Amino acid sequence: MPLKMYLYSVIAAAGLLSLTQAETDPRVRVALTLDTPSNSVSTTPSGRLFVLYACVDGTQAQRLPEVVEWINDTGVPFPNAAWNSYTGNTSDPATTLVRVNSQRVGPDGNLWLVDTGSPGFGSPVILIYLWLDSEL
Repeated sequence: MPLKMYLYSVIAAAGLLSLTQAETDPRVRVALTLDTPSNSVSTTPSGRLFVLYACVDGTQAQRLPEVVEWINDTGVPFPNAAWNSYTGNTSDPATTLVRVNSQRVGPDGNLWLVDTGSPGFGSPVILIYLWLDSEL
């Protein structure tokens, strides 16, 4: 059965709603609990789950990739490790995710990312889409 994400699940996983409340209200389901701050989660209709780790200060969260697909209880860099390998001035913003601040799966079925294009603010923002034509 595909994983279903509810808004209440995100709230519960973020710690804004206690697990006790989630256990007593049948509308609330904790879908995922993370040890690393995250600022967005998206799912596809078939249940693929994408997580965006928070990158508040311009650095990668605990040296983790920024965008992962959650597979078998593990965050797998998405679209791959190379795109999630930004290291500063030696990285090319055209081929790496620099500082993604939001993501969503759109009605077109694509994963859309908004990337600042630089570790700070003030640069042109980059809108990236990743084609999710095949549901793995």
